[in-house]
Amino acid sequence: MQDIQPMTSTAIIPERQRAVVITSAGGPEVLSCAADWPVPIPGPDEVLIKVAAAGINRHDIHQRAAGPTREPNPVPGLEASGRIVACGSNVPRANW
Repeated sequence: MQDIQPMTSTAIIPERQRAVVITSAGGPEVLSCAADWPVPIPGPDEVLIKVAAAGINRHDIHQRAAGPTREPNPVPGLEASGRIVACGSNVPRANW
């Protein structure tokens, strides 16, 4: 994981995670639990959050209805809360 900085020296960032993914276009039945999904690597201006809770909003519902190829990431959940565990190289720590 180049160009990311763990928030603490003891932070362990796994390579895999559990995720709910959109498998095809449709209703709630097209959501599937993936037990072995890659943990994203934050870009230079992004942060990585260890999610404690997530919500689904209208955009996520439209993404699910359109299918997994409409967006670059088939994992819904634009609304999330949790703890920042890593940041990209351009993210100033003073803004957290």
